Amino acid sequence: MSVFKKFQLMMLAVLGIMMGVAGIGSVNANAAAAVNNNIGYSVQAQIPKNQIDKKNSFFELRMKAGQTQTLKTRVYNVTNQEIKVKTAIHTAWTNSGGTIDYVNPAKKFDASLKYKISDLSKIQGKQTITIPAKGSKVVSAKVTMPDTTFNGILLGGWYFERVNTKVTSNVKGANNIRSKYSYVVGMEYVMGKVPSGDLKLGKVGAGISNLNYSPETPKSPSNT
Repeated sequence: MSVFKKFQLMMLAVLGIMMGVAGIGSVNANAAAAVNNNIGYSVQAQIPKNQIDKKNSFFELRMKAGQTQTLKTRVYNVTNQEIKVKTAIHTAWTNSGGTIDYVNPAKKFDASLKYKISDLSKIQGKQTITIPAKGSKVVSAKVTMPDTTFNGILLGGWYFERVNTKVTSNVKGANNIRSKYSYVVGMEYVMGKVPSGDLKLGKVGAGISNLNYSPETPKSPSNT
């Protein structure tokens, strides 16, 4: 079974709220919720021939050592005005809650991680694109796999965020609220035989969750 099937992350629609310059909070939303919130754009991966399961809408690719490949995703603007969308490729990581994060870039990675999707996959051209009203554009990323063969799976996410949303509240002395709408297309590179994981628990301590300010036990898992 695919790793993405296990975590039900074929495609994520992320709806966040930015409050002034104080910080960013975000919650996950499904595609239907995205439409109801007037996101105004959508993304679609163009599935290549080496896709393992062509029914999946994310990149699930069988790769070889030294392989180079260009991946493409089309961004659709369904509004009546021009919009701007920025894009980036993130390496997946396990957060303190024990779940895989494809949306937020990691501040640091475990020493056991040899290859990062963000290093192997590079956006071609500008990372912020302008899409005309009722139009679409294709964004490309060049993948260069390591020359050394390995057995395993690399995980990441192709992140898209609309950047020209308007401030909906502007009160002096108050936090201004601006909607932030983003999508993530999953990226999974499979090489060789996938071994069973050897997960080891590292440092454990008490802490506070950044999202809901509730007590939690931060953990540092390492997959060797």
